[in-house]
Amino acid sequence: MAGLMLSVPSDLPVGWRFHPTSEELLDHYLKNKRLGVPTEGSDIQEVQICNFDPWDLLDNKSPNEERYFFCRREFYLKTGRIKRKRKTGGGFWKKTGETQSVTPVDSDEEIGTKRIFVYHDPNPTKWVIHEYEYTAQLNSPVKFCLLYLEKLPCEKLPCEYDLQEIASVDLIVVVAISFYVNS
Repeated sequence: MAGLMLSVPSDLPVGWRFHPTSEELLDHYLKNKRLGVPTEGSDIQEVQICNFDPWDLLDNKSPNEERYFFCRREFYLKTGRIKRKRKTGGGFWKKTGETQSVTPVDSDEEIGTKRIFVYHDPNPTKWVIHEYEYTAQLNSPVKFCLLYLEKLPCEKLPCEYDLQEIASVDLIVVVAISFYVNS
């Protein structure tokens, strides 16, 4: 994908990388984005994720496999219902599993949710999105979600593969942050 820059500073010492927890993603990056507060040291670009297949978001020239993007959610009308756009040029993102609540370590109050999506072309592939949405109340009409896209080590997922186990795989390839404005 020509023209996209690395979202992680390239001058980090060897072994250092951006690897925030779910709580940090929600309570720092998404909260600040929702409030319009710039995040220091972050040069995350805005890209419409559904305009690309997941492998098109990688920069093959860089050894760093992490990517971060802001993205507006897109919706369309189908049979009188508003649906979220999840189709790409060559496939689609399908939700799997239950929506999980994210709470801070020192509190029982939910600050956000996490959903998992698997990329299909039309069969399940090795690409997975962990979508984080900031749900805590703020004095802002703008809502955001964060998409954490990871490439699984296998070539294709067998149909009988338990997609719930995908959440435990610890390989990062792409992280995307998306947002939409409530109307």
